[in-house]
Amino acid sequence: MVEHPSAPGPLLIVISTDKAPARFYGLPKVYKENIPLRPIFSLRDTPTCGLAKWMFTYLNFLAEGSTTTVASVKQFLERINHLQLKPDEPLVSFDVVSLFTSIPQQLAIDVVRQLLNERYDDSDKPLKSENLLKLLRHCLKTYFTFSGQMYEQIKGVRILPGLIAEIVLQRIEHLVFAKYRPKFLDRYVDDTFVTVKISDIEHLKIY
Repeated sequence: MVEHPSAPGPLLIVISTDKAPARFYGLPKVYKENIPLRPIFSLRDTPTCGLAKWMFTYLNFLAEGSTTTVASVKQFLERINHLQLKPDEPLVSFDVVSLFTSIPQQLAIDVVRQLLNERYDDSDKPLKSENLLKLLRHCLKTYFTFSGQMYEQIKGVRILPGLIAEIVLQRIEHLVFAKYRPKFLDRYVDDTFVTVKISDIEHLKIY
């Protein structure tokens, strides 16, 4: 952010030089059957890398305040230590398959827009909500090379993946558990632990 005498407020200047498209490659998951590949996007020195780092810092407040997110195994163990369960309410766990590549980009934009409307008062800020959404759309356009060919990623998020995944999962949790209040609900990234009454399992399958 810099000041300019002819501008009404601070300006965000992003200069990108000597950049290259992202590179795509795979790392083998040797612990799984048939050894599938974990898709890896190398985003270092890409045109939007610097902008994405700035946006992560600027928008990180959108993920704050969650009561179900844990930051470490130690924190999870502390919260579950005194949990007492009844025979009809087992503790179950589940995770998201291919988290970063399964989030639709439009869903990410819609969730960020909703959160900005709820938490971001842009009346006295140089960057309006629509400006931030335009920058986000720009960041989510990922072009990469593979075997000498250029491709565009049209599904999933590879820029700001941790932040986008966190706020999208928080929104899904809000929708799923708005009426059904489990005794215990914790999540570390995409690994969720929740108590579910046996009688409510069919109801939760709707989601």
